[in-house]
Amino acid sequence: MWPVADGVSGLENAIRRICREAEEAVDGGIRLLVLSDRGVDFQNVGVPMLLAVGAVHHHLRRVGKRMKASLICETGEARDVHQIACLIGFGASCVDPYLACMRPLRELIEKGSVDPDFGKGVFNYKNALENGLLKIMSKMGISLVSSYRGAQIFEAIGI
Repeated sequence: MWPVADGVSGLENAIRRICREAEEAVDGGIRLLVLSDRGVDFQNVGVPMLLAVGAVHHHLRRVGKRMKASLICETGEARDVHQIACLIGFGASCVDPYLACMRPLRELIEKGSVDPDFGKGVFNYKNALENGLLKIMSKMGISLVSSYRGAQIFEAIGI
């Protein structure tokens, strides 16, 4: 995050700060780095999660410390398979799409559009994401998430 008052130039400073903090954490023995966009408000702008993950991933690779830590994304931006696949492709080991499931699912239950069993809804959402990721990876001939993570092998179709 960075203060709204810093304007666009605040983004570059925020990315540098995040990368520096990630490297310091790894140097301090931390093995799970959590990148989160929680806490965004009217005074603080969140760094786009895909940009943050890619920046930290590449920074740690440049300094030879990437293999010492896993990147965990806690984001409200990711909601569908494509967005989660991009985060994994840019280096995330784990993605927690905290807004994707809870609020929208509750709204759909209240409208009567889906099964009223919240646990079943969460299970179905998780299952759909897993199947979607498997489909994306299989089209590229990849069978393991560890082979997809950080590989940045994306295809543009229909351009």
